[in-house]
Amino acid sequence: MTSPLQITNLPAIKAFTAPFTVNPYTKKPHRDQAPYEGAANARSMQKHVLAQIPDTLIERQTSESFPPSTEGGSALVLLFTDRDSSSPLYKSLANSFAGRLTFAEVHSSEEGLTAQYAIDKFPTMLVTLVDHDVDKGYVYKGDLKSWAEMSGFLETYALPPAETDDDSAGEGASEDGTGAEDGKKKKKKKKGPEGPPTLTEDDFGATVLKSQNAWMVLFRDGEAGEEAGDGVEGDGVVGDGVVPDDWAKVAAKADGLISAGEVDCKTSAKLCDSGVALPYIKVYGFGLDEKDDIMAIERFKGDQAARALQEASDSLPDATLKLNAMTTDHAMSASAQEGRLLLILLSNKSEPPTMLKSLALAMEDQVAVGFYPNPDPQTMQRFQVPRLPMFVSMFASEAMPGDEDLPPGTPPGAMQIGIKPYDPLMFGRPTFESVFAFSFNMVAQLFPENADAMLSGEVGTRLRNAQGGAAGDEGGEGGGSAGAGKKKAGAPKALVEINAANWEEVCPPSSSTLCAIGFLSGGEESPTFEDELAVVKASAAAHTSDPYVFAWVDGSCLLGFGEAFDVQPMGLPTMVAYSPKKQRFAGFVGVFGIESVNDLLNGVLSGRVKTKPVYQAPVVDDVDCKAVAAERAAAGEGGGDVAVEEEEDMGDFMAEILAEEKAAKKALEEEMKREAEEKKAQEKADKEAAKAAAKEAEGGKKKKSKKKKKKKKKSEL
Repeated sequence: MTSPLQITNLPAIKAFTAPFTVNPYTKKPHRDQAPYEGAANARSMQKHVLAQIPDTLIERQTSESFPPSTEGGSALVLLFTDRDSSSPLYKSLANSFAGRLTFAEVHSSEEGLTAQYAIDKFPTMLVTLVDHDVDKGYVYKGDLKSWAEMSGFLETYALPPAETDDDSAGEGASEDGTGAEDGKKKKKKKKGPEGPPTLTEDDFGATVLKSQNAWMVLFRDGEAGEEAGDGVEGDGVVGDGVVPDDWAKVAAKADGLISAGEVDCKTSAKLCDSGVALPYIKVYGFGLDEKDDIMAIERFKGDQAARALQEASDSLPDATLKLNAMTTDHAMSASAQEGRLLLILLSNKSEPPTMLKSLALAMEDQVAVGFYPNPDPQTMQRFQVPRLPMFVSMFASEAMPGDEDLPPGTPPGAMQIGIKPYDPLMFGRPTFESVFAFSFNMVAQLFPENADAMLSGEVGTRLRNAQGGAAGDEGGEGGGSAGAGKKKAGAPKALVEINAANWEEVCPPSSSTLCAIGFLSGGEESPTFEDELAVVKASAAAHTSDPYVFAWVDGSCLLGFGEAFDVQPMGLPTMVAYSPKKQRFAGFVGVFGIESVNDLLNGVLSGRVKTKPVYQAPVVDDVDCKAVAAERAAAGEGGGDVAVEEEEDMGDFMAEILAEEKAAKKALEEEMKREAEEKKAQEKADKEAAKAAAKEAEGGKKKKSKKKKKKKKKSEL
């Protein structure tokens, strides 16, 4: 151990802070080391270790340099501080979220930025979305010394973790550490839990050949993850049969109308080509005709997954609209006449990406999809886009009386163009699924007659099934078999009461479906239960086409569960919209009714109502709420005298309060009356004094004039 670390004297301390790298020749891991040569005391060692923390912060921000560009379109974390040096905790957070968030600091002397985000104390940490709304900051209000609380807050805004190959460090290493076994390097490959599906002779035809989607299929030797055999020999070519290293990562990029799958040639030999070395990849282009034409099916070597994905992408027809400054308004007008939403991707690329082509084909009847390459600054300002790439939706709406955003003189009913940018806080990082959900929410508000067809189509059904199904196939009218593949919006599913046993089933933690939870003021025994539940049922009926799962809970019983959503007993009944995947929620404010609850739910879907993170995971206590209600009722019946006495005491207490308020009001009225009389008397005295002064001044003038006249007479004599 001491020789590889170059340690000659003991004891010795070395710090390892940089990430490990793999030697390309020996395949062994290596990390840079920083030897400690200071004093043998805890404080010196601590300083040495803290000094080794890599500083991945970008430069301190000023009003002139702000906003900065962020890595991979990530959110920007700002720490407003009055210190001249960076804290070890903040640098550690930057390292922990490397590639997922961009970290910077702002000194307290930067008055422009502190005023922009209304910072009144230091330190303060916030997150802002540079590519979306850089003027808005999401302030962290927890303990700035708690790693768990800070990292939990930042996780809400971070990009998904990058895929890593856990075996990269030890690839090719054998048990004896020599990197060889029987003169050969040993290759291993683990398949992730959500890898491409394995297709068989029974389902290959229906899944691949009868699908409109483009498919890329890996044909391999045996189960993924097991040791490879000797492969298949033919035409003088021998393959090792293993799953290629880059297959899983490339297959994960196959989304939208491109799918990926695998075939085990040991168990489904009839699907595999004889005499061809394994593994190999076949690409079945988009459309049924492409799959019927055997000459159109391309075959690639197993290590050419990226080329196979590009071939599948090239097979997709390009149904996107090519937009520029001259054609955008015409496209908007045409979409409005067709009753379609216009979705635009503004990009610094010259060609539309595969995801956009997939979206254009998947939503062709409900959404017109446009591609706007290299927009000029004026266009970006018009679309409220600070950075590229960015999705925005355009739609036509009628001018409403009293709308403050309308130009002066705009008559009611005039058509106005509305612009709604994609909100990553609401929908997450832009993917095929998240942009489809964004488009659906806009269509549901603007063209509700098209929303059912969009949700019940092939793509909508697939996404709903993958996400837990806000309007799934289980329960309720119209719930056919899974083979139907389509389901129109009908009667909502029966509302369930949330308890400890079914909470994760009703609202799965990994589901992208939103949970609409009605917190009622009591259980079934409550006199207001039916009226309150009717509001939740009516809201569920109004949102059968929206990605909501509706449920209710006895808010007076499960107090801890309510606290996770800032629900207090005095605020019952109420409604909460909760995203379990994003761990964010929006609370209800106002009078509990059908119209106001629907306004909350619609606002969450459109992004008008802002959400906030839950600071502790919602946990449903294992409590029998019916038994609790029965105990409360029994306590109320058995203690009638006490209840009457308490009621009388409360009545006396309220009477005292009312008497005190009445006395205070009377005293205030008397004081105001006295002040008015004093003011009136003062004004009268001021007037009399002014009058007396004027009279005295006038008398003095008369005497002076008489003297002058007398002098004149003497002079005449």
